[in-house]
Amino acid sequence: MARKRPDNSTAPAPVKSPMKLPTKVPRKAKHDSTPDRDGGVTDSQEMLALRPYLKKSKGCDKDIHQFRSKVEKDRTDLRSSLQQRLHRAESENQRRCNDIASIISDALLPPSSMQKAEGDHPALIPGTSIARSAAYSPVDQVLRASKKMVDEYNTIEKLVEDITPKDDQQITEAWREEVKNTQRKLDIGHKVALRGVKRVLGVEDEVEENVEGEEEWPDVPLNQELQRTLYYAERGVKRLAKGLPYDAQG
Repeated sequence: MARKRPDNSTAPAPVKSPMKLPTKVPRKAKHDSTPDRDGGVTDSQEMLALRPYLKKSKGCDKDIHQFRSKVEKDRTDLRSSLQQRLHRAESENQRRCNDIASIISDALLPPSSMQKAEGDHPALIPGTSIARSAAYSPVDQVLRASKKMVDEYNTIEKLVEDITPKDDQQITEAWREEVKNTQRKLDIGHKVALRGVKRVLGVEDEVEENVEGEEEWPDVPLNQELQRTLYYAERGVKRLAKGLPYDAQG
């Protein structure tokens, strides 16, 4: 009896294990000088190629020194030129100011005799139309009158200086001392008169105040006119006191 062969068509196929991929990628050598697959160069080749450009040329220092010298010279020339232009501008500005001041001065001064002889009209100032104004003639008259007044004032001042004594300071001090003495005497007289009136009216203070310099004022005897004056003054005070309350009278 013949054996039956197993049917492989129906048997399940064996399962293959999955293929493992490498986890690390091999790194290129640091000094690998072989070109890349794309035809490029490595970092080391690039550095070697830049070395000639990085070398310092022999004439570099000389060129830099020449350049700096040229820059310094140009800077000095520019500064000098700027100073010259500023000085020239200031001179031109000063000249213009002087010209304007001269024109204004000529316009304000009275016309000369030669200009007056040419006609009655005011003389024309070169480069201006000031003399054509209607107010020129009145202004000219005012300026002339002012000039005469100034001249007269200078004459009087010189005359006063000539007649004034040299010791002005001493005279001023004497005047001040005299004014001070007069003021002091007026104050003393006021106090003495006030005390005399109080004595006549009967309101004299118990303690009399000693007035400095009172000895300079001698006692004046009461004559009839002075007594009458004091009598009427007393009557007037009494009439004024009648309308006051009792407390105010005391």
